[in-house]
Amino acid sequence: MHIRWAHRYLPAVSGYLSFVVNPVLIYLILTEKKNSSIGKYRFLILFFAFFDMFYSSVELIVPVGMHGTGSAFVIYLAHGPLFGKDNIRLAQFAISVRCGCISLSYGILIIHFIYRTIALFKPKFVRNVFRPLGLTCIFVFWAIHGIAWGGICELFLYADNEMRDYIRDTFQKEYDVDSNDIAFLAALYLDGSPEVNRRGWIGIVALSGISVYAVSTYIILGRKIVQKLRSQGNLSKVTRIMHKQLFTVLAVQTIIPVCISFSPCMMAWYGPMFYLDLGMWNNYFGVIAFSAFPFLDPLAIMFLLPNYRKRITRSQYLKPIRNLFLKRPTTQTTNISFVERHTKTSTH
Repeated sequence: MHIRWAHRYLPAVSGYLSFVVNPVLIYLILTEKKNSSIGKYRFLILFFAFFDMFYSSVELIVPVGMHGTGSAFVIYLAHGPLFGKDNIRLAQFAISVRCGCISLSYGILIIHFIYRTIALFKPKFVRNVFRPLGLTCIFVFWAIHGIAWGGICELFLYADNEMRDYIRDTFQKEYDVDSNDIAFLAALYLDGSPEVNRRGWIGIVALSGISVYAVSTYIILGRKIVQKLRSQGNLSKVTRIMHKQLFTVLAVQTIIPVCISFSPCMMAWYGPMFYLDLGMWNNYFGVIAFSAFPFLDPLAIMFLLPNYRKRITRSQYLKPIRNLFLKRPTTQTTNISFVERHTKTSTH
């Protein structure tokens, strides 16, 4: 299968960088003092870091591509260990799992927003979050997002012969591959049989519903958190600063998936409804952007939280770089001091 070099290699580069950056974040969390300002919230950040590496692992094992042609949206397996006609059914399921990671990223952010809301409005209940029942609820709530998304893909967006026939000429021309030899999920909105069109509409509308619900939750809870921080005067200055710092991190963490997951998905899904043929450009707007999420997310945490940022910038491993850019003009300072002393002596 012929694909562009950027589509083949840039997602892989982001995936490998994720395995460089996230272990650094995990190290910072595990070696942090227990009485740090963020408290037990660090466990949720730790969960996020491990999820980012899981996300990258799936990305590397199941590298996908997206294409819009006619009134069809297609997400296909571009290469990798499962590529080939012999693994089509397994590969299709793997694509559904890969797509489910998008919803899992939505779910974990919702959990962070809920936690920050509890910490501000009901701080006494924070201790219950990290008890066995609370952790179980968190995991189940998070997993439901991925299961729901993947289930919709399997039930409504599975490939059949009609879809393979519809995209055959386009994929032969653009990728030099027979549509019968690749695994993919697709939504055909207007040019198929009533059954195929119906499945496509139901599947995409359902996925859109999950996406809109997630983004709406971010906005609603985020607004409540901001209002609480502005109105609550009984918080100490240190506590208020801590909450604002953590909310800033959470806001940036939210902007990242909204820009590189939610927006590309909406464009890729709804373009074909209007015969907007984006073709393989979806790979640049969507696939490459998707792969950057687990790499950018830990960077946002490490450089926006002062404690982590200071530990990184003051690390002994960065000392040569600091010395290079912050080298003090010792010789000049010494000469100036000598002249000043000599002048004072001469005066007296």
